[in-house]
Amino acid sequence: GILVAYGELFLKSDRVKKLFQRKLVQNIRFFLEKEKIDFKIYSRRERIFIQVEQAKKASKIIKRVFGIAWLAEVLFFSEINLKEFSEFIGKNYADWIKKGETFAIRLKLEKNLIKENREKIIDKIAAKINRKVNLKKPNKEIFIEIRKSGYWVYFKKQRGAGGLPAGSAGKILSLVSGGIDSPVASYLIAKRGAENVWVHFHSFPLVSN
Repeated sequence: GILVAYGELFLKSDRVKKLFQRKLVQNIRFFLEKEKIDFKIYSRRERIFIQVEQAKKASKIIKRVFGIAWLAEVLFFSEINLKEFSEFIGKNYADWIKKGETFAIRLKLEKNLIKENREKIIDKIAAKINRKVNLKKPNKEIFIEIRKSGYWVYFKKQRGAGGLPAGSAGKILSLVSGGIDSPVASYLIAKRGAENVWVHFHSFPLVSN
């Protein structure tokens, strides 16, 4: 599926954050349904998970939705422990990291979930990978998130559109001329969550434009 991370939404109060996150989920749902893509969507703390078979097609759509910091195509394991997860990595790393390539593990761990510290967990997983480690400039990065909902693993983050979810900041009147300034300004305003109501005056032949 696809893991979605939102940036500045997390800085809002809990009440506002829930409202904005709900709006973001609605927007993602709208655009995926518009393209007739089958999916299931789960809203988590800090993350939104979209279970979908057409991950590449869905990613192209989702990354244009305002309110998303980044997204990634992920593997998700809901019922698994650290030992089983490490064994899975050990069996499949050769498909991700070629011989001669270096790697680094980037781990995000939910607090008070596992007794062991981050370094020990990384060491256990890395021990299953027969490749050299390079923490500064690796050929491949393995991103792992361990949360109450399960284990996530992904290898590349795609930059999202950023900003706030469309429709979360009310409506604004956008005066659109024949130049480039007004559509650019409208885009930037929309990125801050406002819904544009377009107004254009066509006064030819009284004036040249």
